[in-house]
Amino acid sequence: MAAIVESSEDTIIGESLEGLIVSWNAAAEKLYGYTNAEAVGRSFSMLFPIERSEEIAQVLERVRRGERLSHFETTQQTKGGAWVELSLTISPVERADGQVVGVSVTGRDISQRMRTEQERERLVRELQAALGEVKSLSRLLPICAHCKKIRDDKGYWTQIDSSH
Repeated sequence: MAAIVESSEDTIIGESLEGLIVSWNAAAEKLYGYTNAEAVGRSFSMLFPIERSEEIAQVLERVRRGERLSHFETTQQTKGGAWVELSLTISPVERADGQVVGVSVTGRDISQRMRTEQERERLVRELQAALGEVKSLSRLLPICAHCKKIRDDKGYWTQIDSSH
């Protein structure tokens, strides 16, 4: 079981019910930059911005009651201060009798997906703006400056000025 956890590409973090890190796999070391020795014994909240501490407390309380949270998208901070977007699954660790004795946090870095979505949204906004400009230009008549003919909807040029 330990070999599976260590070889996972997802971060797998074990927590006590008090929110202290009790296990930290190699993927967590790679993503966050903290070694196992630096992370174990510290509060899981070290990875979150201070303004999200209330949210994390509420999540932990739900898990202590036996709830599982899947695809919880959040932002966390690495040892170097960088911010990463993650999708977390936060699950209770239960004994055979159903009593919750810990918390399992599995995380996947979704930073690239988030950047791609933001870029897509930016491109959609640009396309919508360009389409708006095209629609306003479509009301203009294309007129030849030399011969004074206009082009109709079928692409044919029609004389509008008979003085030539």
